[in-house]
Amino acid sequence: APVIKIYIHNRHNPSITVPQISEAYAIVHTGADFLYIDEDHCRRFLLPQIASTQLQGATLTTQSSDHEIELSFSVHGRIYRSSITSAPLNVNHRPYQLVIGMSAIVQGSLVIDRNKKLYQLTLPENLQLTGI
Repeated sequence: APVIKIYIHNRHNPSITVPQISEAYAIVHTGADFLYIDEDHCRRFLLPQIASTQLQGATLTTQSSDHEIELSFSVHGRIYRSSITSAPLNVNHRPYQLVIGMSAIVQGSLVIDRNKKLYQLTLPENLQLTGI
């Protein structure tokens, strides 16, 4: 699955006076339903919690939380505001901090040609991310 660079717009940290833009990596995952962020990154960016939830996987159910995030797909690109669920992604040393699931993918198009090593995700300007 493709891993892409995204940008988190950190406007929630009271210790900074100017909005900070940080790079992160996201996997575009057709097996995921929604958007997820590594719980350590969630704490680092002080993302506001908006709800408590449970994460359920094939072998695990655990308490988690939904947060508010602002992200873009380029440094000066359109900023999307969404809810995102924190998950223990770094526990397995994954090379990405976020997961972009089907709730975003189905609004655009995803082309995967493994023979040519081509992964192209096209999202519409009016992309509606989950929540908020």
